[in-house]
Amino acid sequence: MSQRSRKQKKWIIIILILVVITYTLIVVDLIRTQLGDNLKSQRYSFDPRHYSRTLYAVRGNIFDRNLENPTILATSIPQWRVFLDSSMITTNDATLYNVLTQWDELPEERIKIGLEKDSSNKYYILGKTTNREFADFLKTNSITRKCIGLESTHVRIYPQGNFLNPILGIVNSQGEPIFGFEYELNKYLCGTNGYVKGLADARKNEIRQYRTEEVAPVNGCNVFLTISAPIQEKTEALLKEAIETNNAIRGWIIVQRPYTGEILAMASYPTYTRENYGQEDQELQRNYATSWNFEPGSIMKAMIFSLGLNDNLYKTNDVFDCRPRDFFGYPLADHVNNEETFASSLAKSSNRASSIIAMTSTKERMEQYLKAYGFGQKTGIIRIGEEKGIMTSYKDWANIQHIRIAIGQGISVTPIQMIGMYSTIANGGIRYKPYLVRQIQSPTGEIILENKKEAVGRVISEETAEIMRNLLVGVTDRSIGGTGRRAKIPGYTVAGKTGTAQKVINKKYSTTDYTASFVGFFPAENPEITILVGFDSPKPLHQGGTVAAPVFAELGKFIADYLNIPKNDDRIHNPSNYIDKNK
Repeated sequence: MSQRSRKQKKWIIIILILVVITYTLIVVDLIRTQLGDNLKSQRYSFDPRHYSRTLYAVRGNIFDRNLENPTILATSIPQWRVFLDSSMITTNDATLYNVLTQWDELPEERIKIGLEKDSSNKYYILGKTTNREFADFLKTNSITRKCIGLESTHVRIYPQGNFLNPILGIVNSQGEPIFGFEYELNKYLCGTNGYVKGLADARKNEIRQYRTEEVAPVNGCNVFLTISAPIQEKTEALLKEAIETNNAIRGWIIVQRPYTGEILAMASYPTYTRENYGQEDQELQRNYATSWNFEPGSIMKAMIFSLGLNDNLYKTNDVFDCRPRDFFGYPLADHVNNEETFASSLAKSSNRASSIIAMTSTKERMEQYLKAYGFGQKTGIIRIGEEKGIMTSYKDWANIQHIRIAIGQGISVTPIQMIGMYSTIANGGIRYKPYLVRQIQSPTGEIILENKKEAVGRVISEETAEIMRNLLVGVTDRSIGGTGRRAKIPGYTVAGKTGTAQKVINKKYSTTDYTASFVGFFPAENPEITILVGFDSPKPLHQGGTVAAPVFAELGKFIADYLNIPKNDDRIHNPSNYIDKNK
């Protein structure tokens, strides 16, 4: 072999060696790029190729009371956050723009801005979507799958729209509960997030076979309220219509089962709208049924008349002199100006008869009854936002204050407290704690919490309660001049009381602004339903018997038909003997 041939062979060998070395380095680099330094990933949590991802728990649902076929009041559905990695665009901007905009799922302005961004921007949020078909398209389309990323989340929706707003509350766009039961029950609803950890490739995608840890999420619990969706819907519609018809500032309605304390409906109006949340007056978030303090007027008289009977101060046929006279040196207005029996003076809502009973009793005894009925204290029906009313100690009452309280002045109550007093009379004299949450279930159906009727204590005897039920029927009796005759429900005996209370404005009782209300129960013989209706400053009509009583009657008729409550003629005397269509 010539010297020249040997040199050529030598160079060929050298070149081959260099090629092998180069190829080896390339392969090693590719392996390092794909897998990373495993030892370093284990030792240093800040390694850029370390991978972790949160597995979000699904927030629990809120349902109405029907355990078998519930109405969904709040739920969470899948949502995808769509982002653009500008560095991975493989087509021209116009083509990508056309592909994305043809779906009408993302804001066009966001797409335009995203395409104008620096090509090194790997994470630009284009928007959010709940359209699964669109999300699948982005993942599989040859143009979008390389440059468009998706992050899986959930969004809270309220299928019934602006329904039960003050009670349910709201969850914001970040998934944070703001108020209402969404906030109060968050520890049950939120669930627990899971996560995965492991290694990622150069594009920060997980390398599945190198996953080192995985903890599955635990979804939130499901909450069943005591609310009946059909009754609530009717209640809200009637309240809105009545407020608009009577030009009232606000109003509230509560529907309760007197023998259990369950709330079947609770409505406040006006209220906020979820689509405009944050742009409206925060006052609209209030649940007036639990947070509104008002002087009750004549609906308070059931307290003083039940005291007079229960303490054996009077009998139903005792006679009061209700003609004009002074009380502690002050005249007392009253539309009753004759002698009236104990029974007829309640039916006609006599201020003077109520004041006479108060003076026969003592201030201390009156305070004891007020507290026993639940006034001056929170009921505990909600944790945040409930008011306790305004009631001072009897030791601080002025000479005339006890007779003012007897006619519903000089004391402020909440609607939930007031309906509690009438439910106590309706159910035989025992006060039950009101409640809105029926049951809480785990995601697998296990019962985590279940509320049942809970007696707070006996307030009046069964005999007194029965007499009071009969006396309150007189309020709806036209023949004896009852003030609540417009509250009658065909086929049922209704017991209740009207209230027309002057509002205090600038420390004086107004002659133009009133709180109009009616509260009662039916069928009076064995009451199944208690309803309270109240309006703030209705005009021009402002009497409880004119404004509130008709709403009571219309709502009561709907409930009686819906629940198949037997009418007087064919009723079996059992306080729970009816078919509840909304179990």
